[in-house]
Amino acid sequence: MVFTGDWIPDAANLLKQARQAGSGFPFAHVFLDEPNFLHEVGVEGTKGLIQISQYGTENPSFKTPEQIKYYKTWNDLWKTKWKTAPYNSHLFEHGTGNIGSYIEQTYWLLSVIERAQSTDPEKIIKVWEGDSYRFTTGKVIKMRACDHKAVQDLHVFEYVPPDQQKQAFNIPPYYWYTGTSAPGR
Repeated sequence: MVFTGDWIPDAANLLKQARQAGSGFPFAHVFLDEPNFLHEVGVEGTKGLIQISQYGTENPSFKTPEQIKYYKTWNDLWKTKWKTAPYNSHLFEHGTGNIGSYIEQTYWLLSVIERAQSTDPEKIIKVWEGDSYRFTTGKVIKMRACDHKAVQDLHVFEYVPPDQQKQAFNIPPYYWYTGTSAPGR
């Protein structure tokens, strides 16, 4: 197994070149979830990838009516409003994966600033130390006061072909993508 913590484009180039060279080695990764490059590699080339995810939760992905509403609102906006690059790409289609984590961490920061009623760093620190934030996925992230590290559970996913993605994507159309493997188990 090849484990990479590389960011894109290095991680993408590593997987693409391995597959072009005929290597079927399994890959474990943190950041090999960028869907635009995954579509370039295709379903077979991405099947069996193992992702350690900072944004994932146990299956299924959509557990509450609020989570479904949030997802559908995001996806509908992507389909109807976001017409220019890079927002019209697969990267923004679902608002999940690492990009979802970055978005929700920004929401957390904005929540802290709002509660601090200031952009003064010292006031922000007082609010953020020991604070926690619940993502729309239900995942909770907490700021440790002792060292200012954000702490959260990680999840592990195996990438599977579209017809097996229903375990994770439990609302119609029951798959994340048709041109690449994506989280399943």
